[in-house]
Amino acid sequence: TSQGIELESTAQLTDDLKLMASYTYTKAKTDESFGKGKKQAALIPEHQASAWVDYSAYSLIPGLNIGTGVRYVGESKDNPKSSNLNVPSVTLWDASVTYDITSQWQAQLNVNNILDKEFVSGCDYWCYYGQSRSVMLNANYRW
Repeated sequence: TSQGIELESTAQLTDDLKLMASYTYTKAKTDESFGKGKKQAALIPEHQASAWVDYSAYSLIPGLNIGTGVRYVGESKDNPKSSNLNVPSVTLWDASVTYDITSQWQAQLNVNNILDKEFVSGCDYWCYYGQSRSVMLNANYRW
């Protein structure tokens, strides 16, 4: 069973600056604990949060938008059958730069996990590392 709450908010701080934030609380329980009662479900953190700031730098360079933000994923249980295996919480920093080349063409550069933080994203019989720093360059065309 699962119960929780999700909150999301967007605030236009100035004409050029926007803040977006979200928070999720999830209480997910499972009875896969060999009769020991319901335990926290595997790999579902109770707490997750994110915040992102977008700056429209059009006054400096027309077509330029810069964004940055953080993502937090709380601690989770690896396996409800075992009480001593936890996947630690992690906070990651991301950023993006978008440039409108024309009214139809747009280029976007995204960098995720800027600090190249090494973290465990999940465990089963062995543990898995989360994605290291990644850099993506995209070109978009609008019809």
